[in-house]
Amino acid sequence: MGLQSQLLHGDPKLEAAAVSDPAHIVPGAKGTHVQKIQSALNQVDGAGIDTDGVYGPATAAAVLAYKTRRKIINHSRQTRADDIIGKLTMAALDLELLMLQGRPAQIRPHFPGPTPSSGRGQPPRLFGVGERGGTKLPTASPARTAPVGRAPAPVVAQVVIEPRGSGTIKMTAGRGGRLVRFQDPELAAAVVKLREAKESGDGSEEADVTTDPQLFHYDGQGGCGAAHFQWFGPEAVPRRSGVVTVYALPHRSTWPQEPVHPVQPAFKSNLVSTVGTPLNPRPGRKINIFGRGESNGFEDYSSQIKYCVDTGDSLRPWTDDPRKPEVGISDHSVANICIRSSPVRQPTIDEIKRIGAPGCRVTYATDAKENEGVDFLRAEFIAKGLARKIEDGIGGGYRVIIFELN
Repeated sequence: MGLQSQLLHGDPKLEAAAVSDPAHIVPGAKGTHVQKIQSALNQVDGAGIDTDGVYGPATAAAVLAYKTRRKIINHSRQTRADDIIGKLTMAALDLELLMLQGRPAQIRPHFPGPTPSSGRGQPPRLFGVGERGGTKLPTASPARTAPVGRAPAPVVAQVVIEPRGSGTIKMTAGRGGRLVRFQDPELAAAVVKLREAKESGDGSEEADVTTDPQLFHYDGQGGCGAAHFQWFGPEAVPRRSGVVTVYALPHRSTWPQEPVHPVQPAFKSNLVSTVGTPLNPRPGRKINIFGRGESNGFEDYSSQIKYCVDTGDSLRPWTDDPRKPEVGISDHSVANICIRSSPVRQPTIDEIKRIGAPGCRVTYATDAKENEGVDFLRAEFIAKGLARKIEDGIGGGYRVIIFELN
């Protein structure tokens, strides 16, 4: 199957690069195909490069940054990303552009019985925005079913849009009826909005589809969140579709990185800076949960979807984003985790256990007068024998605990 995105589809040089190693696109190339690559990098990665059609140093640097962030490496002959556009890179760019296009996602017919709210649905298929049975993202872990009384059918598809993106749900389950949107209560500020919807009074929104029986449009409004969509038929015998879950999530953090801060001498390990951030991290991936760029070299993430949007327009990705491993973090793949001056709740504890590899070093720092977060981490990891303590004390106005996962 060839390239599918509107920008890249049909260009002979790009199509060739997607399937043939000798057709790789390298620095020094010139032409409209390079211009399209530059435009794609600007759209999906915020590269900010000129679309002049010249594969110069700026474009090469943007390609390298794009591939490094997504760990696009041909492991048969490489140990690190390079600045060449080959088959893996073309596939990734094409897929991310598809996610921004807003082509229809489909809801399939489904006629389930009630589903326990504590149960899990079957592993859903994971779609880019509007995917019609074509390119599929890596399979996600099973998604929780929606609450009873709201959207009891299993999740049959997941759609990810950018916070300011949009898309369309195409109904294939029948004509007429209505499409109902179920919003998680704690995500009241989430971004997915059903156009021309009306409040139904029970936590859901409906739209009459008799005049437009198959297509519904949804919009991102600048934040991050999730919503569930389900079709209910007009027949006397109730019919309903499976559920499409729509996530609005960014690709990467928008916080700039601060410089490396000097060591805080009050801690004997020499692993804590003067602002409570980790120093001398272990080799491997470094994640800053709820971070704002203060841990130099660490990727800023949120362990809860509702905190992916931060002050103003600042965004950060979600650790459990279903686009794994391109955006979301795979199980047991992280060597260093930092949390600074943020509350620690059970969802964060669960994510540390999920993403932390054996030997993963966890650094938590908070105000010296605060005990709750340190006590919780100590009880959940060290007291239960899940981790080895490295540092636990107060210095420079911070209360700090450092431990390594077993």
